Amino acid sequence: MRRRQPALQLGDYVSLYSPSQLFCYRRFDETSDLVVALNFSSQYQKWVLPIEFRNQSKVLLSTFMDRQGGCVGDTLELRGNEGLILERSYQSQSPHTKEKR
Repeated sequence: MRRRQPALQLGDYVSLYSPSQLFCYRRFDETSDLVVALNFSSQYQKWVLPIEFRNQSKVLLSTFMDRQGGCVGDTLELRGNEGLILERSYQSQSPHTKEKR
């Protein structure tokens, strides 16, 4: 994953607010924007995503290897001892572009 996503190695790092059982951070560069969320407890945890990632991200990787793709909403649900990497999907249209009918 680190070879396919250079931002994980060389991108800017920002620690994100999260409950004490979670460790969440953002790595980004000019080509990608990622969030890494790690649940260090054995219990299910729910985390509210940063606004830039809400309804605009997908799961790239889970430590359980059973979650990939699909749009993530406003919150992220992590199982006990699960880690996830999310990728932000950029909108293909400008917010000022009107849809043709």
